Amino acid sequence: MPRIQKERKNNYGKNEIYEDSSISYSNKNKAIISQLYDRGIFQIKDSVPKIADELGISKNTVYLHLRNLQPQEN
Repeated sequence: MPRIQKERKNNYGKNEIYEDSSISYSNKNKAIISQLYDRGIFQIKDSVPKIADELGISKNTVYLHLRNLQPQEN
């Protein structure tokens, strides 16, 4: 893999979040998805299945975390 692609792949914070002991194990993927959401990654077509695959979780779990990040409407 070219160096630039490798740097981009690691640039979304996965390693930093996994190494952060202040984030509980059960919240690590949620924190990564939140960070990616803030960066607008999920505006890109087919990003959800790619992120789900990278994190080793289902697309439904990614969508669940995304729903919880969006403001609630009355």
